[in-house]
Amino acid sequence: VVADIEFVREPGVMELMRQVDHLIIGTALAEEITGRADPAAAVRALAEPSRACCVVTAGDRGCWYSEWGGEVRHFPAFPIEAVDTTGCGDVFHGAYAAWIAQGGEVPDAIRVASAAAALKAMHPGGRSGIPDRATVLRFLEEHSA
Repeated sequence: VVADIEFVREPGVMELMRQVDHLIIGTALAEEITGRADPAAAVRALAEPSRACCVVTAGDRGCWYSEWGGEVRHFPAFPIEAVDTTGCGDVFHGAYAAWIAQGGEVPDAIRVASAAAALKAMHPGGRSGIPDRATVLRFLEEHSA
């Protein structure tokens, strides 16, 4: 189960979060839940041996993640000229979930999701510029480390 949770105001959301295999949240929610402003510290607080992955996204700072409660890793954001970040979180979640659903590994899903979000940020509006798989893979070829 991959979850896109933005708020914990509704009853039962915290219980739902405990049942999520792949938890991906932004820095604001991570800080609200854990009391930690540092994304790496928030991941450490939320990661569990029973959770496949915990990710805290931080926009142009990239994201921090842990698999199965292990070491916290940082994946830097791709260096792009952002036009509009509306929808980038949704694109990140969707690309990550698609990669995992197709049997992909977490580090690759993080890389693909980050690339998809970067591509989305280069276009205005919430729906324009959502990249397809081929565009994301081309971008990754052009931006390989």
